[in-house]
Amino acid sequence: MWSLFKDVVLKNAGNISFKKYRPPPNFNRGVCRTCGKPVVEVAGFGPFKVMFIPASNFEPEGQLPPVRMDIFYHRRVQDMHDRLPKHSGYFPSQLAIGRMIMSGL
Repeated sequence: MWSLFKDVVLKNAGNISFKKYRPPPNFNRGVCRTCGKPVVEVAGFGPFKVMFIPASNFEPEGQLPPVRMDIFYHRRVQDMHDRLPKHSGYFPSQLAIGRMIMSGL
């Protein structure tokens, strides 16, 4: 799931530890200081920022938009038996995300 940065409010932001990850493309990954689980990933620069939030952080998950693709499939924990496009590898997954974002603008 993605959203424009200005539209998102992070509750308990003081409990999130941010770390630069794989620069460029300038990602900041935020994990929970208590349990270490991913909370948010912020990408971009200046006013052009996008946030990626794991779907498991939303309750109820039924309110989320439908899944459109499986990304980073090479790191899957289990096979996904669906008809969605599967993108393996860092750059193919990032390209698929970029195309999805650009199609929504």
